[in-house]
Amino acid sequence: MIDRFKLEEDVSRILDVSDMIDDLMYIMYDREYPASVDDTMNMIIGIKSTLTARHSRLYDTMEILIKDGVITNKQTTGIQCKQKISKD
Repeated sequence: MIDRFKLEEDVSRILDVSDMIDDLMYIMYDREYPASVDDTMNMIIGIKSTLTARHSRLYDTMEILIKDGVITNKQTTGIQCKQKISKD
């Protein structure tokens, strides 16, 4: 089922790029035998491909949520706070 939680999951997966970059830096600089240029480029191509696929999935999820009316461009008005805040 596609819902707002699926959208949140897809957005979070886009942000995993930090872990991928950490892995890339490890094979380039922290290993006893650093990766070759070819290995490094293959990893960069893989990261790029993964991010492209994740972006596509995120976009598809948003399209479904918009089509199903879960996400709209209507603004909510008249929201009231149910808890009164004390000024003590």
